[in-house]
Amino acid sequence: PQPLRPSAPQLLRALGLLSSLALSSAAPLQWEKINPSGEGPLSRYGHVLLRFTSDKQSLVLYSGMNSLLEVYDDLWTYNTADGSWKQIYLEGTATDPQTCATRTINSQRPTPRHNHAAASSGDHGLICGGTVDAFGAIPVQATGVDCWWLSSYPTWIYDPLRVSAGSSIPPARHSFVMEFDSASGYFLMHGGQGAEAVSLSDCWYISVAVGSSELTSTQYSWIPCTPTTITSQPQARYGHSSAFSERERALYIFGGFGGVGNLDDLWKLTGQGTSEAIWQEVMPASEKPSARAYHAMWATPSKLFVTGGQGEGGLGISSVLTDTWNFDFFTAVWRTGSSTDSAPEASHFTVQSTGTSTAFAFGGLGPNQDS
Repeated sequence: PQPLRPSAPQLLRALGLLSSLALSSAAPLQWEKINPSGEGPLSRYGHVLLRFTSDKQSLVLYSGMNSLLEVYDDLWTYNTADGSWKQIYLEGTATDPQTCATRTINSQRPTPRHNHAAASSGDHGLICGGTVDAFGAIPVQATGVDCWWLSSYPTWIYDPLRVSAGSSIPPARHSFVMEFDSASGYFLMHGGQGAEAVSLSDCWYISVAVGSSELTSTQYSWIPCTPTTITSQPQARYGHSSAFSERERALYIFGGFGGVGNLDDLWKLTGQGTSEAIWQEVMPASEKPSARAYHAMWATPSKLFVTGGQGEGGLGISSVLTDTWNFDFFTAVWRTGSSTDSAPEASHFTVQSTGTSTAFAFGGLGPNQDS
């Protein structure tokens, strides 16, 4: 992208009249622009939003890049109940609740980054990958994907992901996806763009003990989740989106940039971590969203949602989309939601749901070369 001009950050809330399995007959999404109280984070894109168990009404914003191509490493929380932002400062000391020992916290911390990915389990987020420059040429770490735990309880702490000696490490990458499978305790990673601008199609996971007090101090091994017998699989891509269906225990991915243009295909991976792992292309019983990349995606128990992104104009910012679509898991039908003046007109942004009826979007790269 060309050098950009800064503008005020944009925070929007998607209000859908949704209720568990009755979503197929729900009213269309209605986007509402929010004016948060007090000071908040600077405008940005290529960031992540997380949600932790101990404070379900808050969202966690980490890192990203602004219109002047400056890369951040800041951390904020947004309170969805009162509409206020709070910056989290990560220096000082903390007392271990088990040993009562005092230690300096965050003497190590992640390198500033953007176009990284993250997923959360309980009060722990796993942040991986990304790039440190404006054009994706310099990965955060050249020797393999760089991952850090972010824990919110009892205090905010970063810890590097500890990888077992001799374990394979996924290649460094940006513009990829991550999801958490709570039933198995798997943090899943798929695709992205690696060294020398190579598009990736690989899938990896680590297995964690959900709820363990030693989650961040345990050593892990990255394990490929790509099926051993491949009948079909998604082509290599980056800038795609993902969501996880807890009901099906399936990783869904949609769209992205495939090397010769944007994609409009929907795939799901099931059986991850077993010999029965399989990728399946999901063929809709209706029209579907147009091809796009760097869009946002999220799921409820019965539906997937896709919004925004860069359209057929390519990887530039000339074709930013504003439409919102939902896909019904049971009928395989895509439906487009109504568009309003407040609908996000952005790519490189994140949407985080706070239940079955509400989701929040923040920031992104707009159509006028602004973040």
